[in-house]
Parts: sequence; structure tokens; C-alpha cells
Amino acid sequence: LVVRNISATFKLRTFCSDSDEDEMSVWDHTRNHVRVIGVPVGFGQPLVGVESGPEIIRKAGLVSRLTRLGYRVEDLGDLEVPTRSRLSVNERFRDVIGQSNEMLAIQAQKAAHPVEDIFVLVLG
Repeated sequence: LVVRNISATFKLRTFCSDSDEDEMSVWDHTRNHVRVIGVPVGFGQPLVGVESGPEIIRKAGLVSRLTRLGYRVEDLGDLEVPTRSRLSVNERFRDVIGQSNEMLAIQAQKAAHPVEDIFVLVLG
């Protein structure tokens, strides 16, 4: 798992490798609470399997790596996005993509907390 430049807002520069002994980190973060939301959507692009991205990133150790770097991490799981579109490929599945984006906007707004200064990390 490689974690690099999660966000400019985080003021975090981290270089990780698969072995603990090679890990180096330089960080001056102002936010120490991260909430993770997965959005497993594969519509609108030609590659097969991208909807598995959030799960694969988690299995690669995202939460444990962020925790080791000093972050308090809450994994909110994956959104239950629509899996079928009423529209054709020529219409680029805009109904499902639009619904998924609306769901994400609502969930991200709920997850963000202005007083606690929580960073929302979206996978997908």
C-alpha cells in the first residue's frame, strides 16, 4: 500500500512501503480524525472491476496505516449505490451516476463535522 499526499488540507506528506522498516513519514497535520466512505461504482467507464476498488484499498491496509500514522479512523463502509441503470451505454448511465453522486454528497455532508474538523476520505 502506498499512501502519498492524502490532501493539501491535511498538510501531510507520507511515504509508505509494504515493509515497516522502510516507512518514513513527515507530517504536520491539523486534522487527526478521518472518516472513510466507499463508493463502489463501475458505471460510466470501460474498465471491469473498478467497483471493487474501495474493498481492495481497505484490504491493502488503509485503515491500519492511517492509524499507525496517528489518525483516528472511522470506516463508514460502502454506500449502497444502484446496480442497474434504466439507460443505455450511449446515455453513459447518467441516472445511476447521478444517484450515486447525490448519495455521496449527502453521506459526506453528514460525515463531515465542522466543530471536530473531520476529514472525509472517499474511496471509489
